[in-house]
Amino acid sequence: KLIVVAKTYVHQMDSLYTVNTELVEENKEIKARYNEEKAINKNLSKEKAQLSDKIDQASVLKAYNMTAKAIYLKKTGKEKDTDKARRTDMIEVSFTLGKNVVLEPGLKDVYVRIARPDNKILTPGVAEDYIFDYKGEQIQYSIYEQIQYDNEASPLSLRWFKKYEDIEMLSGTYEITVFANGEEIGTTSLELQ
Repeated sequence: KLIVVAKTYVHQMDSLYTVNTELVEENKEIKARYNEEKAINKNLSKEKAQLSDKIDQASVLKAYNMTAKAIYLKKTGKEKDTDKARRTDMIEVSFTLGKNVVLEPGLKDVYVRIARPDNKILTPGVAEDYIFDYKGEQIQYSIYEQIQYDNEASPLSLRWFKKYEDIEMLSGTYEITVFANGEEIGTTSLELQ
């Protein structure tokens, strides 16, 4: 009777050993498949991040063909281009907003900053009233225009007017930067004597 019980235990141990061996092999397979899926998921996440970056880059407006000119207003009301700082009554900034099919069409806020040679920003009035948010910072602007953007190339000409006689126009280089949708989209400069 003891031998029968011992044989039963040996048989059960053999069965348990076989089952354990099978479970160890199955566990190894599952871990290998898990690691493969984890690697695939990591690659997909990386590709998704790269595509998201590309979409973010593609959804930025671009300005090109940027030019700026100073204008003198004659007493007759006629406008005349000038390169003299003391005669400048307005600055006209012209550029083309590029075609962009990725960007959502609709109203876009366009800001132009005109910095004098001493880096003071020319504003349309009291400087504190003419600010906008750029990358979490409040910065001044010279010209603001809200435009209807329909994903096609759009030429624009925006003007800053010298409203007050006490605004000093300095000789030197005026740096002009255009912003739209929270991004810097183009720059140009204007030289006045």
